[in-house]
Amino acid sequence: MMNIYALIDYMPIAFVIIGLCMTWKTASARWFFIFYLIIEILGLAMTDIVLQWNTHFYIYCVFISLVFLLPVVYRKRLAIWLYSKTGYEYFNNVIQTHRFVPQEAGIICIILLLCLVNFATWIEVLLYKYSFLSTAPIKLFIRDNTVFLGKVMISVTMLSYASRAKFREKFIHDENC
Repeated sequence: MMNIYALIDYMPIAFVIIGLCMTWKTASARWFFIFYLIIEILGLAMTDIVLQWNTHFYIYCVFISLVFLLPVVYRKRLAIWLYSKTGYEYFNNVIQTHRFVPQEAGIICIILLLCLVNFATWIEVLLYKYSFLSTAPIKLFIRDNTVFLGKVMISVTMLSYASRAKFREKFIHDENC
């Protein structure tokens, strides 16, 4: 069963790459997927180190989940900053075509749920470590399955985002004309 969890850790990166290929000609979506891919790679690069932390692994999971909100929440601001510094027209195009969409709201909700579960697990593990609890049911029965489901849902949401990107950009272009 542990092999499927290892596979699920890499699943979002595969779906992000698929989404990037699907939306390569759509500036705003491409920017979203590139930004998300960078953070996904950084998160995976830290995994081996953080797994050795045992108790505090779960607070790291809260932190990295919040970092995954950056592409959703701050990518337009980053594009504005990069455009002001470089003058590169691509970033202006991203700024003009960016709209907050339901898939992004879904990603935010899923990530916040994962933060809540990981934070509760961290508190529970601390209480267990210092003998305030005799067992850790959230860690043993809820956390891994919730993270599994959350990563699957984020991956599917990424595909949904990618499949609607071209339509959204065309709609925004027609709206601006």
